[in-house]
Amino acid sequence: MPRSPRPAIESGTRRATVEMRADLHDRIERILVRYPRWQGILDEIAFIHEHAVRAAEPRGLLLTGPKGAGKTTLMDSYVALHPPILTGQTVKRPVVLATVPSHATPGALASALLRGMGDPRWDRGTLANKTFRLLGYLEACETRLLVLDEIQHFQDSASQHVLETGASWLKNLIKDKQVKMGCVLVGLENQTDQLMQANGGQLGRFFSDPYVLRPLVWDDGDGLHTNEFRLFLGVLDDLLPLGGRSNLASADLAWRCYVASEGLINYVMRLVRRAAYLAVDHGQDRIDIGLLHEAFTRELAGDRRGIPNPFEGDLPTAPQQVSALARAGVAGVNRRGRAGRLNPVAPRRVQQVLEP
Repeated sequence: MPRSPRPAIESGTRRATVEMRADLHDRIERILVRYPRWQGILDEIAFIHEHAVRAAEPRGLLLTGPKGAGKTTLMDSYVALHPPILTGQTVKRPVVLATVPSHATPGALASALLRGMGDPRWDRGTLANKTFRLLGYLEACETRLLVLDEIQHFQDSASQHVLETGASWLKNLIKDKQVKMGCVLVGLENQTDQLMQANGGQLGRFFSDPYVLRPLVWDDGDGLHTNEFRLFLGVLDDLLPLGGRSNLASADLAWRCYVASEGLINYVMRLVRRAAYLAVDHGQDRIDIGLLHEAFTRELAGDRRGIPNPFEGDLPTAPQQVSALARAGVAGVNRRGRAGRLNPVAPRRVQQVLEP
């Protein structure tokens, strides 16, 4: 009696299901939502990058904001648009991204940059020797934009000498006549002023007042038409690779998501991505409040942050810090001590600009 082919068919079906789930998970992780303030900053970075070769003086951009606001993700997205280019036996690196080490010194940062450039002796030599090699790499690789993340680590040092030496080293690096590159510094809000003011502001003169990437805003003034947070969720909902819409931008779910995330991009994406994973794994074609409840419990440390799970019971009241962030707007005091807009990107109708 011949064997039934059924087990082989079932095995193939299971394998296809596993592969499909993996593909959906990958697509969920690759989701990127642009919004007006984000796009405005990217446009300014692109301008600095494009004009680096012809600029009479180096241009820089200082990007700050609270933890979780999306600063690193923004820069990663720009760097991804300008990958290394292989040309014969050489490698062109139009954009170089490095993270400033904790308790940074110029020597430690030079080593980190050399390692990223592929120098086999990245940890060897004096600061002068490292700097000479680094400038050679930047020129040979035709680097036109240097991005340094976690720049506040220069202020972690208790030594004013280290801070001033670091500021001077960075100034000399970005103004080198042979390299001709722009520079983006990324750090925590209100933790970069000392670096910008060191040595009489010699480094700071290359940078305008900071672009501040603050949390998404909740605005009930004109309902969905002006509510940046709900519009963001609406676009995110469209990009989810599920069978149907999850209505994340509905007043009820959006407010619960806002309380859960405090408007921070990092928290929003962690919450919705985890809920989408759960939907795929449970065979559901959309995210519901139950999946958001589970995602919040697993991802957003509600107890530590003092936020009860907002996806159960009646509509929650926003924690005090949420209201403060939402109403902070973009006003502030710049590093010269004058009141003004820390974020030069003017608010616009989000629904006209939000694109996948």
